[in-house]
Amino acid sequence: MTAAFPHLVQGWELEAMNGRIAEPEDIMGACVFLASDASAYMTGQNIIVDGGVTRW
Repeated sequence: MTAAFPHLVQGWELEAMNGRIAEPEDIMGACVFLASDASAYMTGQNIIVDGGVTRW
């Protein structure tokens, strides 16, 4: 999908603190955690995996 919009990708890369957009492997860790028993006691949390685009 991103190949069709190189101008958007360039803008996203500039916004990310690590200088690139996410690959599936970058998000995998959060998904595995949420699917595991380790997250069983979590409620109402926002887990942001965005390469630092969201700066608080």
